[in-house]
Amino acid sequence: TYMLTSGSTAAPKIAIHSFANHITSALGVTSYFSLRATDSWQLCLPLYHVSGLAILWRCFLTGAAVSIDAPFTHTSLVPTQLARYAPTCKAILVGGASLPTALALKYSHLPLYPSYGLTEMSSTVLIKNQPLPYRRVKIIDQELFVSGPTLFKGYLNEEPPPEWFGTRDLVSPSYEIIGRKDRMFISGGENIYPEVIERALTQLPHITAAHVVAVSDPEFGKRPVAFIESNTHYSLNELRAALDPLLPRFQHPIAAFPLNTDSGLKVNLQALEAQAAASLHR
Repeated sequence: TYMLTSGSTAAPKIAIHSFANHITSALGVTSYFSLRATDSWQLCLPLYHVSGLAILWRCFLTGAAVSIDAPFTHTSLVPTQLARYAPTCKAILVGGASLPTALALKYSHLPLYPSYGLTEMSSTVLIKNQPLPYRRVKIIDQELFVSGPTLFKGYLNEEPPPEWFGTRDLVSPSYEIIGRKDRMFISGGENIYPEVIERALTQLPHITAAHVVAVSDPEFGKRPVAFIESNTHYSLNELRAALDPLLPRFQHPIAAFPLNTDSGLKVNLQALEAQAAASLHR
């Protein structure tokens, strides 16, 4: 298959996968959940995303049904979908972005399985911070490297990938995602990881989603700007005051804008950067 990478932080590329890549990826997930022919997996992710296509492979492998609507036993959701729709089933695989703390607490009564994956590994790699079967992982200088039979064959018109593929995702020793190497920026000499600010924002009441980008600043080099989805209005001063117990002041956003979550399953961070720059540098 030929699949576009998400392109959330850079231009998308075309990733090439073999039949064996997809089948082995499905084997790891189906064995984790003990998926059987009597089960059904809801298809609510697009088939042009590797996470959507992976549902078909899992059902093909086990004889489970692909369900468009209820009833179903398993489903795959991104956090934005979960915030709007909390189904009743045996397992809810949550991926595509970090699961906000507030959302996890709100739906702690549901069978949530936070996951991490990437197109280059044919979908899911970790569930609840644990590697699935047929995946190998290691950490070098905090960066997560992945390998194994689910690793793709390479990008179109490029050389094959190395045995160990660098994800550019930074992780803790227990494989908890900290942030991306290519999202970190320096503000006034301090390293800032947008994901740290995003996690703090989603701990605040009423905020269901948050994304942070960097904008250029003549004094500090770059400063953080937040886009938030909330069911109540926060002024910038209220937001910064609420963040005081959670973050040092240099990590506080200098501006906050409403987040439009209707543009797709994954937020285009490059578009948010352009929007922030246009709004602040008028």
